[in-house]
Amino acid sequence: MERHIIAINFTESFVSGALLVLIPLLLLSRGIEIAEIGLILSVMPLVFLLARMLFASIADQAGFKPIFIAEWLARVITLAVYAFAATPLGFALGKALEGVMYSGFWAVDRTAIFHYAKGKEAETSARFAGLRTLGTALGILAVGWAVAVFPFDYALLGLLAFALVAGAFPLGLRGKVRPSFDVKRTLGALSPLGRRKLFWLTAFAMMLYAFAIYPLLNLVAPIFMRSQLGYGYGVIGTAFALYYLASSVANIAGMRLGLHRTVYTFAQAVIFILGASLLALFGNQLFVPLFLLLAIGDGISTITYENIVARVSKDSKLVSVDIGWLHAPYRIAEFTGVIAAGFMAEFAGFEYVFLMSGISFVAFSFITWWLLRK
Repeated sequence: MERHIIAINFTESFVSGALLVLIPLLLLSRGIEIAEIGLILSVMPLVFLLARMLFASIADQAGFKPIFIAEWLARVITLAVYAFAATPLGFALGKALEGVMYSGFWAVDRTAIFHYAKGKEAETSARFAGLRTLGTALGILAVGWAVAVFPFDYALLGLLAFALVAGAFPLGLRGKVRPSFDVKRTLGALSPLGRRKLFWLTAFAMMLYAFAIYPLLNLVAPIFMRSQLGYGYGVIGTAFALYYLASSVANIAGMRLGLHRTVYTFAQAVIFILGASLLALFGNQLFVPLFLLLAIGDGISTITYENIVARVSKDSKLVSVDIGWLHAPYRIAEFTGVIAAGFMAEFAGFEYVFLMSGISFVAFSFITWWLLRK
């Protein structure tokens, strides 16, 4: 496996993990309401949805190295915008640029992994998911304690410096590079037509996963810990780091056990719905241990999630585009889910968001089980 791909995955997940908790906590510290924070955060998946397909279509012709470089440049610009943003509109712009950043990375990351892991696509992709989870955990932990000691602006400048140095990895990548591409072919490849029903059912399962996870981790959990429990930034960062570490351990342990796929889908569903239900009842008293219970279910699901993605995309002639279309409903779910969760948390209560997350995850697990039987 190309070492630069490993480094790119780690550094991207480190920065994305840091931003995951940093931006909502920064907005909350400036007196912005939860529903409005949800609206700001929703900009990212909407832009992601639109930009990813274009990146993916270009990548299937031009190769993945140029897209990784573009993603790195977008990451640097995004962090610079966040560092100097002073209004909700400025942060919305940052979220839009963050969408471009993520769209570049996810348009080609699995394509690059599949390129270097012939015959072991699903297994290697699941291992990389564990690596990204570890990077996310470390990014959250680092930024949580950084803002506990220093102002938010210093943490953003530190991330900017880190991102600049990390540019050495995409620039030094030895990938399959094609110097040109045809614009007509690029636009023609964006058509969603001609894909099997199994393809779209897989996309639907992934959409349910997004409903379960994205609002919970990107909006609800950090704000609940800060506004309802009064946790400090360092404690919040540690709680999130433990979440991703527990998820990574569950992923690695599950891979090594090599159990039947039915066991994984059943275990992830039971563990997650148990954690979500108990959070709705006892979140104010036992938040962190129940949060970690969700992490175990989420970590196990990475194995089944990557399997269903690989099954319907690894043999495609347009791998990047197919993976992009698989995630189109996913991004719509992120966009609508984070808005719904923001209003639900503010006007109904956090417990309803926890229950919504658990129900969505069980539905995702059931459809995944059915897909893996095929």
